[in-house]
Amino acid sequence: KIMKLAIIGSRSITELEGEIPECSTIISGGAKGIDQAADRYAQENNIPLVVHLADYQKYGRGAMHVRNKLTGLI
Repeated sequence: KIMKLAIIGSRSITELEGEIPECSTIISGGAKGIDQAADRYAQENNIPLVVHLADYQKYGRGAMHVRNKLTGLI
């Protein structure tokens, strides 16, 4: 299992549903909502978690877009 799975997006969805594919790493944006659910799932299932936070200090309101482009989340 060498698949990295990105779970990012909606802040209004707070629980993962359905089948989650077997993966070696979960990648998250560190925001509220589904990103937090990804964090919990990774911890509960002993899966390494990589969090890419947006740098609002440096990039202001466009920080998410810059982060997504720099990390390949888009």
